[in-house]
Amino acid sequence: CIRFLVDASDTALPQNVRRSLEEWAAHHEQIVFRTDVSLLQVADEDILTRVMGKAQTGQYLARSISPGVALVTKGGRRSLVIALVEQGFLPAVSSAEPEAADKSVIVDQDGTIRPIHAVPSLHLRGRLARMAAEVRSGEWKLTPASVRRAGGSKNKVLWVLDELAKLHRGILSQELVDQVKAWGNYYGDATVESIILIEFHDRATLDELRKHPDLRTLLTQFPAGNRALAVVSQDKLQEVQEILERFGISVQDGLAR
Repeated sequence: CIRFLVDASDTALPQNVRRSLEEWAAHHEQIVFRTDVSLLQVADEDILTRVMGKAQTGQYLARSISPGVALVTKGGRRSLVIALVEQGFLPAVSSAEPEAADKSVIVDQDGTIRPIHAVPSLHLRGRLARMAAEVRSGEWKLTPASVRRAGGSKNKVLWVLDELAKLHRGILSQELVDQVKAWGNYYGDATVESIILIEFHDRATLDELRKHPDLRTLLTQFPAGNRALAVVSQDKLQEVQEILERFGISVQDGLAR
């Protein structure tokens, strides 16, 4: 880019422009996303070393990218699988879609999650990391903190339960479902308050009294089917009783059963 600008321009390239271009070039391709690649995962580093060291399998592996993962050569996946089977391995082939991890774990009632395969796929690890804690290599567990991190609302907890149902082989126990709901604050919080109820003769009487200017702001209808119930605040009870007495209404203790 700098060479092109120098050749195409009649004047010298400004130093600030040259410096910016050089800085951009230094950062270029520090992070690269590659698509349509195949990876080989193994249970431990020794297996990977052995597989890469054998001519039958090593020819299909480009290089290792971590102690337990190697990059498969382009177009070499099918041949690598055949070569692994010939050496006594029974590889599990995972597709490129996250759904490939469905039905690949057992979720115990206490929240322990055990992968069925000895080498959990990258898709499985990614999906579990969003809602569970890895307690040891290859084993996860639902904890109050992990579920709370993923949950926090009814819809988020439903997502967690839906993910678990997709990943688990079988039906989730009701005890686990209830526990996940509790940890994820599925039901939200509640408040408690003592209230005073006044029951009138009938709904028509209550409706008329609630329209009176002296009672309009003091009586709040309490939904209770056909019963004529109204809520009165504690600090306004005496005032309400005095007004009702003016109307010839005597307020007795206790509601009718």
